[in-house]
Amino acid sequence: VDHPTHTYITDSFIVTHNTWILTKMLHTAWKGNRNVGLLEPEMTANKIGLRFDTFNSKFSNSSLTYGKLDDAQNAEYDKYIEGLETCQNPFKFLVATPSDLGGNVTVSTLKQFCLSNQLDVLAIDGISYLRDERGKSSDSLSTTYSNISADLMSLSVELGIPIYIVVQSNREGGVGSGGRLSLENVRDSDAISYAASTILGFWKPPEAQDRLNMQILKNRFGPSGIALTYLWDIDNGEFSFVGEGDDVEDAPQSGTADTTSRGNSNTNQYEPRPSRVPQSSAPPFEPTRSIPQGTDCF
Repeated sequence: VDHPTHTYITDSFIVTHNTWILTKMLHTAWKGNRNVGLLEPEMTANKIGLRFDTFNSKFSNSSLTYGKLDDAQNAEYDKYIEGLETCQNPFKFLVATPSDLGGNVTVSTLKQFCLSNQLDVLAIDGISYLRDERGKSSDSLSTTYSNISADLMSLSVELGIPIYIVVQSNREGGVGSGGRLSLENVRDSDAISYAASTILGFWKPPEAQDRLNMQILKNRFGPSGIALTYLWDIDNGEFSFVGEGDDVEDAPQSGTADTTSRGNSNTNQYEPRPSRVPQSSAPPFEPTRSIPQGTDCF
């Protein structure tokens, strides 16, 4: 536990996989011909890139991360990378860290990022890393998040693009309820819940760690309260829909979908392979294309 790019908390922490789920959503949008951009304050762009590779090619993420590909798998990965660089999908999957955007990231900074890269989808892996550009030093944390949430909604409406925001649950999330979440469990400020158009809650039941439950906690444009259950092979990036409800019985075993993975061999040890998913760039401003608007929080 001494990696230079990681921060470790070893007591009273909440284990989640929000960034995995966010990357899955963005990869799906990218495959659906959307330019997507991710502000990633907590992980390196290369780490996100390796997860992209897992979703895009079914390479084992642990094998990519820890260099466990054998010679044949390395050759296959090189071929995949060559194909990715010349693939027919002309749309962008951009990862930017705060330092890429100048350090103190504000909503105005994100607007420039969206316009410069013609983004159709913007994602933020943690609202707490944004600076309130209209706040005062005496403002409470609740006021700060209220301002940022309102400004992000305004940005979504102005540009006509969805904005995905990752927010952790508070420590009461799931306590005494089998891991289930509610709007009251959104951490830091009720203003985040108020501004969001849709809120999705994700949790893994303690008795079935291969399952992922999702519930629509808020939905301005349709029904809420619906719960869905998936089988999730995290190492191979596979999600298999089980059914509606968070207590679905007789679920199929992991791997009933096409879960053929690459790179599970432990024969040889190699250095971790860097992904080549493009990071942020800043061509001249051009209007962004429009898809249905609204901020999503989960």
